[in-house]
Amino acid sequence: MDINFGLLFGHDKWQHLSFYTSVSLVLGLTTLLFSTKRNQIRNISIIWVTLMVIGIIEEYRQLLLPDRSAELLDALYNMLGITIGLVIPTFIFSKFSKVQPFPLKRLTYFIIILSPFLLGLLYFNEEPFITFNGSLSDRVRNLLAMINFQ
Repeated sequence: MDINFGLLFGHDKWQHLSFYTSVSLVLGLTTLLFSTKRNQIRNISIIWVTLMVIGIIEEYRQLLLPDRSAELLDALYNMLGITIGLVIPTFIFSKFSKVQPFPLKRLTYFIIILSPFLLGLLYFNEEPFITFNGSLSDRVRNLLAMINFQ
């Protein structure tokens, strides 16, 4: 198995991470400053969901452009940046005021809904970040033989 670390942690990925972190940080701070305490977490959740959808749609939009490519890793770095950018102001505000915890159950449902779209990006991914030596069936057969499964 060969891992392309340049593709995994390249300059392009850091641009995705920093852009989405910056945008979500500004939106998160603005939302927490101007929302009532009762609506803060709901509004942060709405921003999180909206930015996640925008980040994934943006990757699919790049399929239509001849000089761009849609990549799963770009979408994952977008998602990581959004999450970091919204967790920072929420954490800071929770130290100074009583902010309700995140509704993790709803966020889990949303991640389950997003999973097929991420798998679609994996299908359209033009540059593989992990390559396997040999065929997949040979690797599965070797794995099963190694654990003595006949």
